[in-house]
Amino acid sequence: DNPIFPTEGTLFRLTHEFAGLGGNVGFFKSEAEVQINVPLSEDISVQGSLQAGLMRPANDQSKTLTISDRFFLGGPLNIRGFDLRGVGPQSQGNALGGTNF
Repeated sequence: DNPIFPTEGTLFRLTHEFAGLGGNVGFFKSEAEVQINVPLSEDISVQGSLQAGLMRPANDQSKTLTISDRFFLGGPLNIRGFDLRGVGPQSQGNALGGTNF
């Protein structure tokens, strides 16, 4: 009913990304999101959401994955209570990102 602050209804979003037609970076990346909003009263509603992602390198062995293309979790918008990019593999305190979540 409202794209910014919904009070009822559902959302299903599926995105795909492909890189590798040129350059040295190549991957297939898919993300899915499901969101459900249930009104409890006129002014109160409950929202629940799930997200998942998967990234695989392209079949071409000359292609690589860069750190900026990886998934990062943590922070107030996806996993509260953790630092921004604080969930997942790290090296010397720096987030490395992941290929699925």
